[in-house]
Amino acid sequence: CQGEDGILVPLWVRGLGDVYKSQGYQWVVHSCNTEFRGFLFPLPVLLECEISQAGRHRPTQSRFQATVSLYQGGRVTVVSTMEFAAYRERTLERAERMQATRAVQETVANLSARPS
Repeated sequence: CQGEDGILVPLWVRGLGDVYKSQGYQWVVHSCNTEFRGFLFPLPVLLECEISQAGRHRPTQSRFQATVSLYQGGRVTVVSTMEFAAYRERTLERAERMQATRAVQETVANLSARPS
């Protein structure tokens, strides 16, 4: 399916994302490993997706693992394995704010520690 942003995204991602977004969650990708097994041409592909793990890790977080395979000319040309999570917006905002504050404080401390 093609989203309003013009990006082609499989239907299951749009559906899953819409469900979580309506409940106040945001997506975070933890890892993405892509293996090219052949040339991928700008031609139509068959996309196959398998969600191999799904579950609530904490009350504020759900974790997922999925493998997406692209077929072109009857052969698998690309396989991507992704691990991602849906976090409650408040939880994610709090974590981002704490990490940003820490990064700024460390940067200022390092700049202050440099000899003139």
